[in-house]
Amino acid sequence: MHLPTLFTLLFLTLTSSSLADTQIPIMNRLSPLTDGPHINSGLPSLADLLTIQPRTSIYYSYARETDLNEMLSQKGGFITAFVPTNKAVMQLARKPHQGPAPVDEGIKITEAQFDKESKDNVRQWVSAHLVPGEVGYPSADETVHLETLLPSKSISMRWAFPSESGKKWTGMEVEGSSRIVDMHKGSNGVLYIIDGTIEVPEQ
Repeated sequence: MHLPTLFTLLFLTLTSSSLADTQIPIMNRLSPLTDGPHINSGLPSLADLLTIQPRTSIYYSYARETDLNEMLSQKGGFITAFVPTNKAVMQLARKPHQGPAPVDEGIKITEAQFDKESKDNVRQWVSAHLVPGEVGYPSADETVHLETLLPSKSISMRWAFPSESGKKWTGMEVEGSSRIVDMHKGSNGVLYIIDGTIEVPEQ
């Protein structure tokens, strides 16, 4: 009497395992672009990675002026950073601390107001390049929108280029024109170096 029951349980266990295995390809669409472990405490932090990246030094010099630098340095948590190269920042018509062009260029403000606006502009620009949490890659026919640390600002991403073997991120286009040119894993997130910048919407 007990033997059929044992066989039944074994069959249900194997069937359940087989069904679970069939779900893996479905979930793979949301696999992180890093193609590896999300967190590794033995790796340097995002702040450490930015410190040793000469071609993104301008972005990090701005980030260090804000409280967001603590987030890039902290243990735990996860941030996906889309960091522009120095060349991309230098090509901006208006630099990050300047913000969008004012409606009336003739308006005069005090030095204190200028300093406050500059700091606010820098923080908005830095936060527009940071996405809380891990990032999954889209399928071939879709565009994903990633919410950034800047309220009401999202980053679009889609497949646009042939990707290198084992490096899915090489096939991504960011914000319709930027390409990911390098990737580094950190203990608290992932650093993607892009050849463009993320535009801050006018307030």
